[in-house]
Amino acid sequence: MVRWLMAIGMALGAALTAQDDLEAFWRRGHVREILVRGIDGVSLSEWRDDGVNCVLSVPPAEAHALGLKTRTWFTLNLINPKGFGDDLEKVKAMAAVRADGSYLRPYDPLFPSVAAYWSACVNNPLWREHSAKVFRGMGEADWDGCHIDYASHYEPCFCTHCEERWKAFAAARGLAAMPLREVPSDVRHGLVLREFRIHSVMDFLALCRDSARAVRPGFAIDGTWQQILWLKLAHAMTSRQVAMSVTYQLITEDGERRHGRMAPDRARLALCEILSQGAVSWIGLGGPKTGNLLREHADMVRQVTRTAVALEPQLAAREEMAEVGIVFSARSFLLSGAARRQLFAVGQALMRAHVTFQIHSDVGLTAERLGRSPGTVLLDATALTPEAGEALTGYVAAGGRLFVLGATPRYTPDWQDL
Repeated sequence: MVRWLMAIGMALGAALTAQDDLEAFWRRGHVREILVRGIDGVSLSEWRDDGVNCVLSVPPAEAHALGLKTRTWFTLNLINPKGFGDDLEKVKAMAAVRADGSYLRPYDPLFPSVAAYWSACVNNPLWREHSAKVFRGMGEADWDGCHIDYASHYEPCFCTHCEERWKAFAAARGLAAMPLREVPSDVRHGLVLREFRIHSVMDFLALCRDSARAVRPGFAIDGTWQQILWLKLAHAMTSRQVAMSVTYQLITEDGERRHGRMAPDRARLALCEILSQGAVSWIGLGGPKTGNLLREHADMVRQVTRTAVALEPQLAAREEMAEVGIVFSARSFLLSGAARRQLFAVGQALMRAHVTFQIHSDVGLTAERLGRSPGTVLLDATALTPEAGEALTGYVAAGGRLFVLGATPRYTPDWQDL
C-alpha cells in the first residue's frame, strides 16, 4: 500500500512539474513549431535535434517521448453533422441564424467541402457546452495546446441567445433595449454592436482555454494570422507572447481565389521573421493547390530552426527596434476600417522595400516608445486615445518625424460621433 501511494505521489509530482513547465514554454522567442507530417526524409527526432520543439497533430505520447510539445486543432464555429450522428435537429439547435431567420452555412471558395457543415453560434449554450467538453478532453488526453481556426472570423448571428446577450450588453453601455435586427446605423450603436460581436468571440475562446486549463494548466490556444503584417499587429494589440502564423497569400487567378506561393528566398525570410516574432508556423508557406514550401525546402527549414536555437537568448529578451513606427488605433478601426486598409498599404510597401517597422497600439503609448524610430506613421485616428495624443506631441517635439494619414485625430470617452 505504501509503495502504491508513493508511486501515485511520484506520478503526480512529475505531472505537476510537466504542467508548470508547459505554462512557461509558451513564451516569445522560444516556440519553434512546424507541421512535420508529410515532410519526407526527416524523422521527428531529427526535427527535434534541429531545434523544433513543438509540432502539430502528433499524438501526445509520441511527441512527449521525444521531449516535444504538441498541439491539436479546433474550428471556432464549424459543426460537422457526422459528429452528432447526422442528427440535423440537434445541429440546428446549435446553429447560428441569419437576420432573415435562415440558418448560417459556411462558405469558403478555397475549401468547397465546408459546404457540408453548419455554422455554430458562440453564444449558444449547447455549442458552448459541447466545445467546453471537447477542450476538457484535450486536456485529459495530454495535448499541450490547440490551434483554433477562424478564431478572428465570425458571421453575425441573430438567434435568441445572441438577442438576450445583446440586450444586457447594450443596457450596460447606456443603450435602449432593441432587437439586433433593429439596431440603428449611427456611429454610437454601430460601435457598440461591433464591440458586442468581438466580446462574444473572446468570451467563447476564454471558455475553451479555461476548460482545458482546468485539467492541464498552461494549455495554450491561439488563432490564425495569415500574414506577417497581421502577426505584428496582433503583438501590438495584446500582451500575448505567442501568436499563430499561417503565412500564405491569397491571389485571384482566372477568376478563382487561390493560395499564392512564395519564392524560396522569400520563404526563408518569412520563416525567420515568424520565429523572431515569437510565433509558430502552421502548414507552411504554401497552401491548398500550391504545395507546402516547408516540405519542398526541408533543409532550409532545418537551418533556420538551428539558427533560432542559437539566437534564443536574444530573441526571448529582445527589444524591438525599427526604422519606422506605425500607430494603429483599434477604436478608430471600429469606426471605419480605414486604418486596416492603410496598414496593409504602408506595411506592404515597407516590406517590399526591406525597411524594418514596428506597429504600436495607441493604448498606453508613450513618446519614449515612439522615439525608438526616427519616423512614425499615424493611421486613421478618429478615436485616438488621450495618451497617444500626448505621446505623438512629445515625439515630434523631440525631433521625431510624423506622417499623418486619414482623419484628424480626435477622442471622446464614450466613442460618440462629434
